[in-house]
Amino acid sequence: WSYYEGFTSDPYNRKDNDLTSRRDFPGYDAVTNPATVRRIEERWQNDNLYAATFFVVPSPGVFSADALAAKAGGPAKLDEYLRFAASAPMVVSVGPGFEESFGRFHAATAAELGGLEQVVELLRSRTRKPVMVGHGGAWSRFEFEKVPFFDVYDPETEPLFPANLHTDLQPLLDGGQKVIWLRPQMYESVPYERWRFHVLVELMRGARGWQLAHGPGDASTLRGLHGEVEALRPVLESAAPAPAVETAPPIEHWSRVHDGKTYVIAATTHAQTLGRWRRSSERTPEGRAARVSDAPSEIPAENALDRIVNSAHAHWIAHALDSLPVPLRAEAGARLEQSVRLDPAAPPRSLALLIKIDGRWRPATWGPLDLAAQAGDPSFGYWFLRHFYRNAVGFIGYDLKGLTAALAYVPTQAAPIGPLPRPGEWTRLEAPVEAFAAAGRSIEGIGFLHDGGRVFWGSSSLIGADGRETSLWGDSLALPQQALARVRVKVPGLRGGAKVRVLFEDREIAAESGSFVDDFRGEDLYQRYGGAEGYGEAPVAVHVYEVPGTAR
Repeated sequence: WSYYEGFTSDPYNRKDNDLTSRRDFPGYDAVTNPATVRRIEERWQNDNLYAATFFVVPSPGVFSADALAAKAGGPAKLDEYLRFAASAPMVVSVGPGFEESFGRFHAATAAELGGLEQVVELLRSRTRKPVMVGHGGAWSRFEFEKVPFFDVYDPETEPLFPANLHTDLQPLLDGGQKVIWLRPQMYESVPYERWRFHVLVELMRGARGWQLAHGPGDASTLRGLHGEVEALRPVLESAAPAPAVETAPPIEHWSRVHDGKTYVIAATTHAQTLGRWRRSSERTPEGRAARVSDAPSEIPAENALDRIVNSAHAHWIAHALDSLPVPLRAEAGARLEQSVRLDPAAPPRSLALLIKIDGRWRPATWGPLDLAAQAGDPSFGYWFLRHFYRNAVGFIGYDLKGLTAALAYVPTQAAPIGPLPRPGEWTRLEAPVEAFAAAGRSIEGIGFLHDGGRVFWGSSSLIGADGRETSLWGDSLALPQQALARVRVKVPGLRGGAKVRVLFEDREIAAESGSFVDDFRGEDLYQRYGGAEGYGEAPVAVHVYEVPGTAR
């Protein structure tokens, strides 16, 4: 838990701010400099602060052990550094350059990545410490997938919404000796409660460390949040099997058992949208609100290439629902259903539905849509990546050096389902999950693409083999407030009349047999960042519970 690059002249330290660590930025001076080593060691001895991120070198190009030694000032200096790092109470980290170097690993050759793996193994074996890799704000799983040999993933996150660790990073841990740290950006004067919401949701999704990037004028404002996380530390470390907790209506939740009690975190999270769409006054035959897409999906024009690509592909119209809070299991025999109405005055030439699995989009098509031919066009690939992947610049790179490797994420095959439906009529499109090669996999999002025209979209659902319907996108991304007024949390073994403590809120709830009820209507914490660009679809709430007598 640390700050770095503070905005004030006041020092951030353990005594005043309750921090545990300090970060050493690679651009200031090489950490192999003896003066730097002495300063870090004295800080540990005098202020009880360890070095949270201790960069081995401040320069790019470290793709071999020889390059590492050269950057360190020679083998002797590298040996001296490694001896110090092996005995110092700190995490060792290394990166082939400044952490904001987007697309670094996609632009690297296989030989360079192999050399970097040797560097990581050298550091790990000589220091017996975990080795961390960071990334700037436009991070995604794709850059981290290129370097699975690191021990700690450390992406910088934005103050816009809780990080989607559950879909983008948690799968990469795969039960191994790896962990996720985060560096939330503290640039904006946003409500303290939003930071608390983010940290607790991200804890559910796998984060186990935070370094706060920059900081508010009074760095002690997050002291209480640090205290909450520290209080939960023994719960987080518990390996005891947790009971199968459920909520009704379903909301994102997490549970652990510690010292004979069950601990539950639950929050009203929701998926997020991508692309161009708007709400419509039109209603579906079931009386549900429809949305409409008819505006060209343009890349924010930051350079000449963006403007050229926007012009060349202005006929494509796309939007998506990304990062479902709880990915849905697509069992064999299930199908995706989507109600649509094509505007007879402006019918599209073709359309596609896409589902996201393992971080990648897989399409099924209606009408003459040949994505294989489109995927052969790098400019279409660039357009697709920028639209369907929120942080595509993070693996493409601002210099586009990672584009060639990134084109592998553009779908080259699509299952043709049938012809376009008749314009002017509400039609229910159906596609078996087998068409997306999704049977037995978890769906993380759903996308919508059409070639020109105007399309009205109704509800999107996953229909199980048993006929049970699960809504993916209905009238709203958030649950109705009346449903959230009484959320039932079901905990096996909970006795009626037991007192459930709501931690950090100074209140208790009298349990019924096997469950308890709480209010999740929450409050609006996203006035500054609302709508499609943020998390402002509805109020949010998060609660932490200590449930007695439910485990042994």
